Amino acid sequence: MGLYIKSNDLFSKQDISAPEGPVVIGVEVENEMNMGAMIRLACNFGSKRVYFAYKEIPGLNIAKINRTAHSSQRSIDWTACNYNKLVELKKEMPLVAVETAKHATDLTKTSLPERCAILVGGESWGMPEEVLALCDMAVYIPMPGSNKSMNVSHALGTGLYEWFRQQHLK
Repeated sequence: MGLYIKSNDLFSKQDISAPEGPVVIGVEVENEMNMGAMIRLACNFGSKRVYFAYKEIPGLNIAKINRTAHSSQRSIDWTACNYNKLVELKKEMPLVAVETAKHATDLTKTSLPERCAILVGGESWGMPEEVLALCDMAVYIPMPGSNKSMNVSHALGTGLYEWFRQQHLK
């Protein structure tokens, strides 16, 4: 027998618990493959809802999103919405932007709320100012390498993992 074990087999033998994962919000995300990856990440970390927020909702290739989500879209309630939804969500929970902003704090040194929404900005321009202004807090991911930019789904994965690490270790 080899060393490899299927992830479902590995994790079924471990007690990995945390509260329900954060609501995930991708703001102005353009690439359907990134959207699918974000849905899959949300499912990995126990989130139940994903929103893709736009000033003007574009046409989306749902088949491409679902193909990349790799069946996670069946466990996640996801939808495209306009910015008004963010105002509604802010009444329910804190909005946490994973973004390079003047007031952002180091993700690894910031206590993240147990119940929150984690927002990431689009591939081309990041988080629009009007959305960033809605957020209750902003965190940045420290990057020691020469490239200081990260793919939107990778930034989300880093933010979700840090949220999980903080909640799991409580």
